[in-house]
Amino acid sequence: MLNRKFNVFPLNNPKLLDASGEAFLSNTAPSVSLDEISIKNKDTDTLDVEINLCLTQNVKEAMDRNWWFFQNSPRNSKYRIRLLTCFGASNSVALDFVAQRMNEYQCDMMSTRGAAGALSFINNMNQYQVGPTKISGLLNPEGPFAIGALTRKMKGSQSGILTYSDETSLGDIIVHDIPVLPSIEKSKDGTPNVSLSEGLGKAFLSSIKFNIPSDKISDTLSVYAFVYYDSTDSLQEKSITYPAQTISGFIDTRAMLGDKVEFSTQTKNRSADEPGNLKNIGPVDGEFLSDARSTTRIDQSNIAAKINKKTLDYLLEELGENENQKPVTKIIKNHNDFSNLWITRSDKDSKRFMFSFDLRSFLLKESSFPVLYSKDQIARELLQGGELIADFETASVKYICVKRRQVEFESYTSDNDLGTQTRNKEISPNYIFPEEIVTIPSRIDDIFLEINQRSNENVAFYQGVDTCSDNRKTQSLSKFQYGTKVSVNDPSLLFLKRVMADLNDMTKQVENVYDTIKNSPQIRVNEEIPPGSINISGRGLINLNGTKRIVPLTLIGLGQVTADEVISDVIRKYVSYAEKFELIGPSLVEDSLETEVGGTLYSLANSSNETFPNCFL
Repeated sequence: MLNRKFNVFPLNNPKLLDASGEAFLSNTAPSVSLDEISIKNKDTDTLDVEINLCLTQNVKEAMDRNWWFFQNSPRNSKYRIRLLTCFGASNSVALDFVAQRMNEYQCDMMSTRGAAGALSFINNMNQYQVGPTKISGLLNPEGPFAIGALTRKMKGSQSGILTYSDETSLGDIIVHDIPVLPSIEKSKDGTPNVSLSEGLGKAFLSSIKFNIPSDKISDTLSVYAFVYYDSTDSLQEKSITYPAQTISGFIDTRAMLGDKVEFSTQTKNRSADEPGNLKNIGPVDGEFLSDARSTTRIDQSNIAAKINKKTLDYLLEELGENENQKPVTKIIKNHNDFSNLWITRSDKDSKRFMFSFDLRSFLLKESSFPVLYSKDQIARELLQGGELIADFETASVKYICVKRRQVEFESYTSDNDLGTQTRNKEISPNYIFPEEIVTIPSRIDDIFLEINQRSNENVAFYQGVDTCSDNRKTQSLSKFQYGTKVSVNDPSLLFLKRVMADLNDMTKQVENVYDTIKNSPQIRVNEEIPPGSINISGRGLINLNGTKRIVPLTLIGLGQVTADEVISDVIRKYVSYAEKFELIGPSLVEDSLETEVGGTLYSLANSSNETFPNCFL
């Protein structure tokens, strides 16, 4: 709805201004602008999309309290933002046509005007087709431009997002619908995050973030946004279906990928013109797009975020300052970490038994950091020793014993979560029926599993004897249940601390190289460094502007080593940790510098600009 009296929410479209014949055009509804869109890889199959929006208004002062969006009134709370994101070329062209004609309708360029003529305008538009796309598919009551019933539906959704089935013609369109006022970014004191430039004020909105399949975006990415007044709660206005029937702002459009299309300008004082001549003007808004999909593998795997010292600091913080691990865990029930008890009667009427214990499986559940035991390389070092864990520090059973308790013969109890009945109802330990330690079982070292060598590394077998001497003396008829008590050394915390210390040291090494280069003074007068010789003075490593390194890393001396040797060693360790933590696959070459990740890091480090340490820090 135009406002020719007050220049508050202006139309900043020179072509529409010229076509309208007006000096300026303003709207009674706020104007929304698409500020920036970023795309990055979430994982191999998913993309993170973030869209930044802002409201624009003509203002005199940055903190002018007459700004529309400063006024938290019941009326202003009814304004909402509709955001359309399109990934298909055919629908993108059709959306360009609809957006252009709707903006022209808002400029009073047609024979029908305002809310009264809106349905006539929509019916006229519905007869057209742009390429294979019928406009009626976009302007139906469930289409992306519809309000009314669709608004009520989206307000009832917590996500505020609508996706259409891939089987429909709208499958490549995603719709967001959010209230304006709660979306305005504010400081702690409640002041909106605003900026002012040449009389045009911007109020920044919270980013709209969503995930989509990686194959969703190929050659097309177009975005459309507008503000409208939500009257769906009014009984008198339940029939409103389209933004043209209520107060709505101009539609802002962006062609980030693929062609933006302009159609022949609407003829004034006629019904909506057919698409007519169209003009491909290309992805004109590419500067608003931050596309990080084409980053290297090192960025996709996000190694720095996953294994740097900040991550380890967080783990240690979660654990607190208490360095005590879980030294003792009592097992009184059959557990997957233990095998069944294999028991037989000896010739002296004693009970001989044997069982197995899977240490890795046990620590996968009971360790302070169980995830470490899910990583094969790390688990092997924790269980057998390696670069960071000495042989005497490995995970091991410190103490194990077999206990016995008496159970009743005829009483029933539930044996598991399924409610299966068993007669093994225990008698609570007391002075009559105590829980006793039967024996300290001995480990058997000459039993091997046929499954694989890894199983033999983790599984230990134990044997023992229960003489039942007390029961034979009393000649009492009794039924017993056996259990174990085990104390295990878990070096996972020690491992993480040493990893953190190593990463801290690696960080300091890279920072030292960077600082040496960045703070390099110019070569002294009459000082000469022979070409090809190692520069040990630290002078003349960068250009006069301090923006570019001019000496290769191989010729920068740092004590007894070169900068290249330092960086290469850090990269090798970095890749090694990435492999251990299974952030990347195992190396198929001997030198990790020749791997995809290692090669990328080395290439970044050897770039002449000053940003190279960002891949490490």
